[in-house]
Order: sequence, then C-alpha cells, then structure tokens
Amino acid sequence: MTSIDEPRENAPAVGALRPGSSAPMRPGSPSSRKGVFEPRSVRFISFVIIALGLFVTAVFCILAIWDYATRDTAWRALATLGVVAGTMLVFTFINEMFGARLES
Repeated sequence: MTSIDEPRENAPAVGALRPGSSAPMRPGSPSSRKGVFEPRSVRFISFVIIALGLFVTAVFCILAIWDYATRDTAWRALATLGVVAGTMLVFTFINEMFGARLES
C-alpha cells in the first residue's frame, strides 16, 4: 500500500511531533494555539473595525476632495485609521501569542 492509498485515520494529528524532532508538524496552525480570547472571533472583530474605519476614512477623504470638509479633516482621518488599524493588528497578534497551547 502506498502513502496515497493510506487511510485518513493513519494520518498524524495536527500538532503531532515530527519523528526525531521536538517541533510540531504545523506550527502556528489555527488548532495548535488558543488565544486569551477566541482567535477567530478576535480576527473577525479586528477585520470589521478596520473595514469600518477604512469606509469612514474614504468618506472623509472624498468630502475633503470636494471641499465639503477641510484638508486637515482628511489627514486626521487617515492618521486615525492608521492608529486604529495598527492597534487592532497588534492586539490580534498578542492575543494569539500569549494564549494557552492546545494539547491534541
């Protein structure tokens, strides 16, 4: 029987160790770590906040282009978007770094 014909139940578990190594087979796979908060939820919330911030920033920039808002408003909106997006990215990264490791 070849490895292609091998049944799935003989496949190594996610997070299983490589033979002769202490490194997991798939480091960083979603099921090998659990964040302080649920990583999938944190990533979804981060995406929603960044997407809404991007939309609001685009609206302010368009208003500034057509002189319905000052140019300063557009730059402040861009700076705020950068701060919010950076904060969400760092929070997501830290959440996944300091979470407990799941045992398979």
